[in-house]
Amino acid sequence: MHNGLDREHKAEIKADEKIKEYAHRLMTIAMDRGCDGAEVCVNESDEFSVGVLEDEVDDYTVSSSFGLGIRVQKDGRNGYAEAMDDPEGFVEEAIDNAETVKSKDIHPMAEPAEYPEIQKKTDALKDMDESEKIELCKALERETKRCDGRVKRVACCKVVTAGGRFCIYNTLGLRAERSDRVSCCYVEPVLEDKGQMRDGFAFRADGEALDIAGCAREAVDEAIAAMDPAPVAPGKYDIILRNDAMASILGAFAGMFCRRRPEGPFAPGGQGGRGYGGRVRHADGRPSLPHQSKSL
Repeated sequence: MHNGLDREHKAEIKADEKIKEYAHRLMTIAMDRGCDGAEVCVNESDEFSVGVLEDEVDDYTVSSSFGLGIRVQKDGRNGYAEAMDDPEGFVEEAIDNAETVKSKDIHPMAEPAEYPEIQKKTDALKDMDESEKIELCKALERETKRCDGRVKRVACCKVVTAGGRFCIYNTLGLRAERSDRVSCCYVEPVLEDKGQMRDGFAFRADGEALDIAGCAREAVDEAIAAMDPAPVAPGKYDIILRNDAMASILGAFAGMFCRRRPEGPFAPGGQGGRGYGGRVRHADGRPSLPHQSKSL
């Protein structure tokens, strides 16, 4: 058994070049030990979240994580191990794991490929320190209360930032890295008028995360729009779906339009059904939706 990477060793290999050097060293050791292939994965993330209630910090979270693992292939078997301080012991643990596995199920390693460059979104809060994010959250709550005299309270007001990076290197020459950063603020006011209580919600993300005035106004307007509801006469109407409503609908039904064969008793056609991938196309002639829920 091992206790993973100690704090100093973890900090040492978190630098970009150190990660690549450490991964190369692990893969070299694995191949020298007679493995058929080796793969190293690195995953790190950080998150900040602050919530404000009545101009006071109500909840506060700061966290970070770092993980490193190796997979080796030996005699048709896969072995895995999590990070430890001794590289040779790290690899030996993965080899031992492979030798104890009886299954020879195929788990191929990815080969190098050309990937399109993805335009990253602007992160309006990336240069803010923690105290500035707290002040931004307090300002959002104050702005929301100023929007309308009927705002009784603000049920929820938060600012959140998060980021992460995933790297994978293997002996086939793959050197893939992906990083993401997101930031957002959101607020939920509660309005009272003529005995009615209504709430609203709005958020601003990434490049618009500093737009607290627009966020507050939208949330309050949503609550106002829900005041004095009246029945709608029967008939045929043109409707406009809100963006979040459309995202929920797509998220619920996207799976049945993928090309991958659905599984389970609720798949189209029952257990092992064929799905709709071969029969449904977009109106513009494109093929069916890809199986990527994050794109929704």
